[in-house]
Formats: sequence, C-alpha cells, structure tokens
Amino acid sequence: MANSLVSTQNRVESPFMIVKIGDYTFGHCARKEDRKKLKVTYPNYMESLSIVKVNGAVNTYTISMVYAITETDDPNMIERVISSVASTRMLTLSYGDWESPSFIYKEEQAIITNVASNVDFNSAKIQYTIKCTSTSLALKAGTFSFNARKAKPSSVIVELLNNQSYGLTTIFSGMSNMSKVMLKNLIAMDDKEVSIGAKPSINILDYIGYLVSCMVNINDSSQGLKKSNYYWAVYDDVSNEYGGSYFKVLRVDAQAKHNLTYNTYEVDVGYPSGSYVTNFTINNNEAWAILYNYSSKINMPQYSYSIDDSGSIVETYSPSITNSSQTLTTSEANRTWWTQMTQFPLTAKLTIKGLLRPAILMSYVKVNAYFYGHKHVSSGLYIITKQEDRIDNSGYKTTLTLTRISGDEDYA
Repeated sequence: MANSLVSTQNRVESPFMIVKIGDYTFGHCARKEDRKKLKVTYPNYMESLSIVKVNGAVNTYTISMVYAITETDDPNMIERVISSVASTRMLTLSYGDWESPSFIYKEEQAIITNVASNVDFNSAKIQYTIKCTSTSLALKAGTFSFNARKAKPSSVIVELLNNQSYGLTTIFSGMSNMSKVMLKNLIAMDDKEVSIGAKPSINILDYIGYLVSCMVNINDSSQGLKKSNYYWAVYDDVSNEYGGSYFKVLRVDAQAKHNLTYNTYEVDVGYPSGSYVTNFTINNNEAWAILYNYSSKINMPQYSYSIDDSGSIVETYSPSITNSSQTLTTSEANRTWWTQMTQFPLTAKLTIKGLLRPAILMSYVKVNAYFYGHKHVSSGLYIITKQEDRIDNSGYKTTLTLTRISGDEDYA
C-alpha cells in the first residue's frame, strides 16, 4: 500500500535553519543531549532559506538575512563575516525539525556565488541576499572533449567515475567504491550499445546528462518511440548509507503501474480539500499527443540514405520529424526528446505545507485529483523531477515538479 506523501513521518512542520559562515553561526537550534533538551540560540538574522534540487543538476540555495542595527552594533559586521571566507567562499547550511531536534534534516556545504545587499538607512536595516550552489559546482568549471563512439552509455558513465582526472568521486564521495555502486544498482545497466555523438568542450555534468539521454533499454526497438526513459538525479547521503553524496541513473517505464519496487507515495488533491496540499497546477501538453497521432497519418520519409566508403547505399531509420538537419539521422538524444513529448506529456507542480524529508527525487507519487469527490483525468502516477524547499517567517512549504508516466487505473 502506498505511503501518504503528507504523513507526519514524511513532513517537517517545525523546521529550524542555521547558516555557518567561517567562525560565525546565524539562526537558532535545539538539540537533546543526555536526555536533556538544550536550546542553543545564535544571532537570528535569518529571514528565509530556499533550496532547489533538480535531477542531474547542481543544487542552488538562496539565503535572505536582515541585519537590524542598533547604536551598539557594528554596521559592517555581516561584511566582515563574509570577507572571512573570501578565500574559500564556503558556508554550511543546516535545517531540521524543531520538534525532533536530535534529527538533522539537512547539513551540507555550499559555495557562495553572489552577495547582494539593500541598505535602508531610515529603518537602520540591511537586507542581504546570498546565493550559493552545492560544491559540485566545481565540476561545471572545466570542459572536456569527447569523441564519438559506439558503446553502452551506462558503461561510459562508469568509466568516467573510475577516471580520477574528471574528479567525479571527489564531489560524489559516496560513489568512490564502485563495487558498492554496482551492488546498490545506483546506475541502471540494462541499456544497450548505441552510437554516441562527439561532444567538444562540455563540462562533465552536462556530458553525463547527454549520456543518460542516449540510453536505450535492451528491450526497446531500434525504431519508433522508446517504451522507457532514463533519468539521473543527485542525492545527499542524509542517512550516511554511502558515506557521501551520490547520483542515480534510473529507468522509468511509460505506462508504469504504481505497484513498483521503488518508493511510491500517494496524495489526494482537489476541491474541496482539507489536506496539506495548498496548490496543484497542471501543464497540459495534450497538443503534443494530438500532433503525434496526426503526424502518424502523414506520409513522411522514414529513412535517410548515404553512401559508405565502399560505394554502397546505406539505409538508416531516421523519421524526418526527429532527425538532425546536419546529419539527417535520428540520434538517441533526438528519440529521447520525442519520447518525452509523446510518452510523458503531462507535467504538474504540487505545493505542500511543511517541508518534505530529503532525497525523494525520482520517487513515485500516485496523485488522486478530485472535484467534489469526482476524480479528474489528471489523476495518475507521477515521478518527482524537482524539489524546492522554502523556509521563511510566513511558514514552510515544499514545491514538487512532477512528470506523469501513467494515467489513473480508473481511466485505463
């Protein structure tokens, strides 16, 4: 039976937030030691904290602080604090459950990328907006060139992990032990050998994303749409299962059912509703499905022709709607794009009161959408592709971006 997405074990209703910059700590915290509840209070200039996690992308953070200055305060205090980490630009973020202070919800390092300030002399306040990224930003700094080859993309990803010159295991320290990686099935290896295009001057994270887009399941036909799609997501090892952050490459089947081996959650949305769901919006891309059904009736060229080194004519399956204007062939990345447009056409955003526990990217959510008790056609099985946490003085909320992979069984 699916676990409720908004159950108490999944949500954090009273989170705290702490930011440590050099030797200075801002925010507030409570913890338990020796069965005694201790409360530690730091200068609480924190106004809000926003955390955005996207599949296969660098996590981004936005910190808002308001420094109210009195006659005994140093007006340059925050500038001095930030300047103390000018050489590393590192800070540490923590946020957790105030009601269960012994459990740290999140603790991670980030790199400061920008600091903006708004000085209000009339009210003697300075507002600071600090933008940061996860430490994996270093992987986006350098570029590499990769030649075209024919191989399993999953095997190429494993090669990249084993090659220390790319620095992947430095950032994703939980993947330094490749035997553990393979044992835990972090990287789906059920793809087949395909033609991988050359990629000059590309950073290593973007190249991994390209390799994932080239992955084709061994059971998929070499022609037509893929029956499944591959995604990759970056995780923070909150439970210390791997000893550091890691990423996963997972296969998602079109029309998958909700009795899957992965974590599956369930949530009811709609009107009227007394649940913790505050908003559910749908990006309805039905036009793509109409376009695909209509295009299948049009007589379009399905193959391209070229001459090989021996002078023989080579026939290549490459529907004109998905082939490249430069090569006149359909690459696996092109097929991934068209599969996304037709097999996974519906996306949505779900906003929930309180904060959800971390590491739920690529989890499955069965959405039951109702209007006065009547189920709406947007109900179905979704995967979580993005999570945004926000903590501020007005409350706490999590916004999930969802992609539907299967309609509701009531409409099957």
